[in-house]
Amino acid sequence: MSHGLTETDQVFTVGQNAWHNLDVNVKGPRLTADEARAFLNWTVKKVPAMYDGKPVDGAFYTVREDTDTVLGVVGSMYAVIQNKWLYRLLDPVVDQDACIYETGGSILGGRKVWALAKLPGEHYIVNDDRVNDYILVTIAHDGSLPFTAMHTSVRVVCQNTLSAAYSLGSAYPIVRIKHTPGYNANIQIAHRILGLSTKASSKMATFFAELAVRAMDSKELATFAKFVFPSVRENEGKEADTRIQELRNKLYLGFEADINNMDPAHRHTAWSAYNAYTDILDHDAPARKGTDRRNWSLYGPGQDKRISAMNWLRSFVGFKTLPEPETELSDERVWEADSSE
Repeated sequence: MSHGLTETDQVFTVGQNAWHNLDVNVKGPRLTADEARAFLNWTVKKVPAMYDGKPVDGAFYTVREDTDTVLGVVGSMYAVIQNKWLYRLLDPVVDQDACIYETGGSILGGRKVWALAKLPGEHYIVNDDRVNDYILVTIAHDGSLPFTAMHTSVRVVCQNTLSAAYSLGSAYPIVRIKHTPGYNANIQIAHRILGLSTKASSKMATFFAELAVRAMDSKELATFAKFVFPSVRENEGKEADTRIQELRNKLYLGFEADINNMDPAHRHTAWSAYNAYTDILDHDAPARKGTDRRNWSLYGPGQDKRISAMNWLRSFVGFKTLPEPETELSDERVWEADSSE
């Protein structure tokens, strides 16, 4: 079940269906806030963890109240942040038509919930190769993540999640809100995310454009392949195992594929290599049976691998971070809300 969806999960999409075809697809240009909110219209409570009929000191369960499902084990200081905060964070900018809800829902029985809102505008990196920008907001009811809102970019031609833009500069387009008593997510946060994401969009477009004009030869591609798919055996002077060789071969094939070389004037570039790699991260069958691909790619090791590859390519093309606009927020990297409600 690589999609991570259970019978108690609901996912909505606007426009194009999700790849697993298990979503509720809404036809039309947009989804209202009330319509989006209906897909996550349930709450979570925190109850004492029990063992052998007795409470476990300092341990609590998070429980989805409509299904009575235990979602995770958390500590005494953990405070539940309800699903409504996803929309409370984004509603102000959605209502002002600054962005629109495009998808959202839950996975793993409600352990993680999210909403994805599309920002206005789009970037053409090369001919016919369009990138759209989004704000992704997520809550992990299993306690594995803080409430998080971040900028992400999606390459439209193949719908692969490209990047976490905060790997490129000094200002992080990300907000993290701790699950602690007294959390506060107010309307100003939404405007802050939008502003940071707008700056991040410009920065990402510039970076992608530099990747698209930097040719990569076979030796450079092989070096990149060994970086993103390292082999312990090779470090010992042996041949890489079969799985590593298969992944590198997929990268080589993706590098040659027309979908990653859409502009005849810019073929076999660092952009081709990066898209080939992210295609593998987002769509390749997981090596470990039962791994949730979406969860692994967006929130787990896949995101770390994506950022690592971006940093390698950043050095490869000699990309210099763009100067930040002079604002009162410019020298803050991550804003964490932890004030009283």
